[in-house]
Order: sequence, then structure tokens, then C-alpha cells
Amino acid sequence: MFTIQCDFDETITIGDLGTSIINAFGSKLWRKSERDYLNGKISVEDTSRTQYSLVHINQDQLEQFIVKSVVIRPGFIEFERYCRSQNLSLVIVSSGLDLYIEPTLKMLNLSNIECYTATGKYKNGGIEISYIDPSGKPIKEGFKEVYLKHLREKNLPIIYIGDSMSDIEPAKAANHIFARGKLKVELEDRGISFWAFNTFYDVIEKIDKLLKS
Repeated sequence: MFTIQCDFDETITIGDLGTSIINAFGSKLWRKSERDYLNGKISVEDTSRTQYSLVHINQDQLEQFIVKSVVIRPGFIEFERYCRSQNLSLVIVSSGLDLYIEPTLKMLNLSNIECYTATGKYKNGGIEISYIDPSGKPIKEGFKEVYLKHLREKNLPIIYIGDSMSDIEPAKAANHIFARGKLKVELEDRGISFWAFNTFYDVIEKIDKLLKS
């Protein structure tokens, strides 16, 4: 069987929920760190630390925003059921924040999914975030890569599902890749094979063929 490592923002969701929260409740200064990240000057983890420190919101406001704003990619709920029915280990690993990812999964009645994200605390008028490895030690960068190595300890081939720049390195280390967005473009440029997807129905179809082959 397989272990499936799946990103959250713009993979499980349509649109980046984390960026929407930062844009709605944060200082406009967040855009500079975003440019620095896109230009390769800082890591996605450092970008998140900077951006969330500028966000002024409480948990009630955040959860109200989630209800109004989140859009789940078609087929994800069915995909989670499919994974359970086929004894596939589905694990969400995201550079995003537990403060919005966990309420989203709870809203979908999917709180049982194994999930690793940034940890957020409301502090000094902003949100202080940290990344922790499987042993409980702080991670400076490479969060998704660290967890892919951790998931490999299950001794199962890994299917990677993602969309962004932060998914490039862990995806390269996986056995099979489903890609969209910036990840898709980068893999095409590097000549790395993958399956493109728009919905999780696409993913179910391809994995089903993979299991039967």
C-alpha cells in the first residue's frame, strides 16, 4: 500500500486560506516577506513567522472567517473515505497554521486525519508560530521534507500531493506525485514525472489504477 502526504492550502482548498487570513487581518507589510519568499531569499517557514506576527485576530473571528471563506476542492471528502476503504495512510503536512486548519477539518468532520502543521499562539497582538519535528524539537526550515522522511519510516512508498514552491523538495523525494500550480510548472521544467489534477476525483481515479496495476 501507500502513505499519502498531502498539502492543505490550494491543494485540499481552492485558494490559499492562510493568505486570505493574513490579507484580511494583517498589516500590508506581509507582502514584502511574500516577495522575498517567491524570490528565494527566505524560507516558507520564515515567511510564515513574519506574516502571522502581523495578524490581529482572535480565535472566534478566525473561525467565523473560515466558515465564510473556505472552499474545499471537489472530491476531497470522498478521497478521505477512499483512503480509509483501501487502507491507505492519508497524512496532511502543511506549512500553514493549526489555528485554521484544525477548525476546517473539524467543520468537515475529518478531525481524525493525521495532520502536521505550524503551531500558533496568540501573543503580543499577533500570532507567534513555530514548527516542531516528530521528536518535539524546533525546525528552522524544511518542515515538509522532515515529515516526509518521518513518514518513510512506515516503509511504504509515498504518494505526494501538492501545489506550491514549498512542495518541490519533498515531492522530488516521493515515489509518485500529484501536482498542480507552481509545483506542476517546476516539475515540468525539471522533467520530473507526475500526474496533474484539478479535483480529488482525478486523484482517486489514478490511485485506483495504480493499486490495480
